[in-house]
Amino acid sequence: MSEPLKLLRTRADYDAAIKEIVALMDAAPGTPEKERCAVLSVLIAQYESHAAPMQTASAVESILLEMELRGRNQADLARVLGSRSRASEVLAGRRALTQAMADRIATAWEMPRDLLGPPGEKKVSRTVKSASAALSLVLFAAGSFGFYAAWVTRNLPSVEALRSETPIETGVPLESVPLHVRQAFLAAEDSDFYTHDGANLRGLVRAAMTNMSKLARGEKPEGGSTITEQLAKNVLLKNEPRSLNRRLRQVALGARIEARFSKDEILEMYLNRLYFGNELIGLADASRFYFDVAPGELSVSEGALLAAMPAAPNAVRIDRPANLVRAKKRRDWVLARMGDEAFITPAIASSASADILAKRSIDTEK
Repeated sequence: MSEPLKLLRTRADYDAAIKEIVALMDAAPGTPEKERCAVLSVLIAQYESHAAPMQTASAVESILLEMELRGRNQADLARVLGSRSRASEVLAGRRALTQAMADRIATAWEMPRDLLGPPGEKKVSRTVKSASAALSLVLFAAGSFGFYAAWVTRNLPSVEALRSETPIETGVPLESVPLHVRQAFLAAEDSDFYTHDGANLRGLVRAAMTNMSKLARGEKPEGGSTITEQLAKNVLLKNEPRSLNRRLRQVALGARIEARFSKDEILEMYLNRLYFGNELIGLADASRFYFDVAPGELSVSEGALLAAMPAAPNAVRIDRPANLVRAKKRRDWVLARMGDEAFITPAIASSASADILAKRSIDTEK
């Protein structure tokens, strides 16, 4: 029987939650195990958002987590380091990880290099500052999973409302959106969209490994909402204030949306309900306002700019000249992500990055 869910108050709680998700992420959709993973993902995200900067995890801890996540063992490490005894001594803490060793592991296993630390890194404390009393009250959750799941899913709106809230008559059919535009949004927001079932648990674990080092440096952690969860938030929960309650309801609705609609239907509704700044809702209105073209005529550069907007639309809208430098940086980031996902070639990314951000007609001012 699974342990009752509880708040993640310490780094040890956080590590245990990550390991449990790794063990359960292949559970079948609709099962208690999959639902437990979804709730754990929210608790992990909340911990990362509010935890005080934590001390850096040791290189050995990072290697062990990577081995567990990827199903690797000591023999795999030995092949990377060229010696079974060397691998054994590193894992046992009897040999310091040298710069050369760390470089070889990072390259062979595609790990973030900073997780492996400098040569001769010593173990450090894994404790973090406790959450404040006020935060504890905000994040308080039920002690048992049964009660917790019932609380999360109470009074959820019907996912059928998505159809009436996203009428295609006032939007754009997915087949009219060029492939490179769809891929731009996938690269920017949810590259695993077509393979996950609402909650991207594998992506969450990857982000958590990166966030360990981000939090240690006092940086903002990466987010983890999928396109499906964003659709639930933007349409079905649009009047609910931001809170842990809303985040959990968003995850539960994401699973229901995935069970009811196809991936293409979800992506179509998402693109037609996105906010693009300047009171613009949907890809059709945004493409005409910012570029004077229909969605079907958007270039790679223009599609990448629009895909960069959902995270902070008013900060990169190009009708404001003061935003142009920031907008180009965000657009180029999306182009780079498209290249990373093999959606476009380096040559296409370079060419699109050279494009000027402006309407195809006369002015750029509203």
